[in-house]
Amino acid sequence: MHESWTPKRLTDIVGQPLPIRTLQTFAIEPYPSLWLLEGPQGVGKTSTALALAAEIGVQDFVLTTMPASDLDIDQCRRLFDQQFRLRLPREWGRWQFLLIEELERLPGAGKVVVPFLKQRLSEDWYDRHYRSLIIVATSNDASGIDPALLDRFTLLVYSGGLEFGVACQERLPVLWDQAFPGRYLPPNWKDWGWSGSSFSMRAALRAMDQCGRRFLSMSKVEV
Repeated sequence: MHESWTPKRLTDIVGQPLPIRTLQTFAIEPYPSLWLLEGPQGVGKTSTALALAAEIGVQDFVLTTMPASDLDIDQCRRLFDQQFRLRLPREWGRWQFLLIEELERLPGAGKVVVPFLKQRLSEDWYDRHYRSLIIVATSNDASGIDPALLDRFTLLVYSGGLEFGVACQERLPVLWDQAFPGRYLPPNWKDWGWSGSSFSMRAALRAMDQCGRRFLSMSKVEV
């Protein structure tokens, strides 16, 4: 159920003001580009990418999502030498969109894939061949990415600290009421998502989902 609470628009993503403002400006007049969203798990990186695609009108059938660990050389050639070089029919819209999850996890330590990507994503090649392609990659830690490849991306850093956690917690009661109307929030709800001083909205929603399902199960037993 927690997947249904995923933000659908950039304005729905809280606690990350600088990355969201930057992408909102980009969405007004998008252009072929590469973005890297870096931060810990559960801070809204994937949600941002999908919301951005929706914001600029990317059709589902030209939106490609994959973990970097699946991006082997054969997959790279299929995407970058075939699929993304096609010109889209007018009725399909203008943009193709690629979301790469956890870019630091390219297969085989990237010994074959990274040189291929550095060449295909070089400014000259990209400008000539991918005139309708926007790439958004995510990373939990960009320090493991080849510097020459990393340099091709515009880096936006996401935080999982106190400001993000407080902003997310303001939304949790609203989401709870929508999903489980008439049920009181459990006393420990403010602990959801925290691990020390770090907050994960994904973990908070998972905890909410599990708690709500327990309440629903108890209601069925009582009936």
